[in-house]
Amino acid sequence: MTQLPKYLRNDPRIFITPEAKTRLDLYIGLAIGEISGLGLVTLVNKQDFYITEVSLLKQTCTFSDTVLNPAAIGDYMLSVLERGGDPAKIKLWWHSHADMAVFWSADTDETTIDGFKNGWMLSLVGNKNGQFLGRVDIFDPVRVTVDNLQLTILLPQKPNERATIQNEIDSKVTFVYPPEPVKQVIYRAPTVFKKAVAAKG
Repeated sequence: MTQLPKYLRNDPRIFITPEAKTRLDLYIGLAIGEISGLGLVTLVNKQDFYITEVSLLKQTCTFSDTVLNPAAIGDYMLSVLERGGDPAKIKLWWHSHADMAVFWSADTDETTIDGFKNGWMLSLVGNKNGQFLGRVDIFDPVRVTVDNLQLTILLPQKPNERATIQNEIDSKVTFVYPPEPVKQVIYRAPTVFKKAVAAKG
C-alpha cells in the first residue's frame, strides 16, 4: 500500500446524500456488533466521490468482524441492474467498528479492500459515536491509497435554485463599496531648483 506524500496530495472529497447518510447512521447505530455493506458511488470532476446509496447485504458478524455473503453481493449487483442502475457504480464498501475507534485494521479491513481489485474502491469505517473515516484505493495501473478523507453530507439543490437565489439577492441587497482612498501626491522639487535655492542662500 502506497501513501502519497502530503506535498503531492490533492485530496479528493467524499460526499453523501442525506438519505444515504441517515441509513448509514441507523445501520451502524442499531447493529449489535460490527456491520457492513456496499453502495453506489458517482465520480465527480474526476476527483470527488458522491455516495448516492448504501445497502445492507446478508452477512455474518461478531463484535469485531463482519463478512459479506458472496451470493448476496451477486444479488445486489442484479438488483441494481433491475432498477435501471449501473452495477459498475458499486464502488463503496462500508463497515462499522461498533463502539471502537475508526481505523483500518491490518488483518481484516486491509484484506477485504485488497479483495475488490476493481479499478478503484471507496471505503468507509464508522462507529456508534458518529465518527467516520474514508479512503480511496486505486488498484490499476498502480496501487495507491489516499487515506484520512472526511465524509460530508451534500444537500441537493432544486433546479434553477442557484439562479433564483441570485436574483433575490440582486433585488433586495444593495452593496455599498467602500470609497477609494485618496491618493496623497508628494511633490519633489527638481534638482536644478534645489541648487538654485541653495545658491541664493
